[in-house]
Amino acid sequence: MLSTLAASRTDDLPAAGTAQATALTGGYQLAFRVGACLVPGALVIAAVVLRTPPRTAGAPTARVTASLPEKDTTSV
Repeated sequence: MLSTLAASRTDDLPAAGTAQATALTGGYQLAFRVGACLVPGALVIAAVVLRTPPRTAGAPTARVTASLPEKDTTSV
């Protein structure tokens, strides 16, 4: 998405009389600004989605223990 914005802006600026190098810089600047504006929203979404659910009072905590197979002591 950002590369499409950069390419579109780069193509539009020379039509307005801007030099090619300046147009290329302007395209990348637009893509960078849009990307920078999307970061806070992504952080909020990540904080909401990845938060741990609250534990209820008195709820037992599940404990995972690994059980090893018992040794066969009959064969020596």
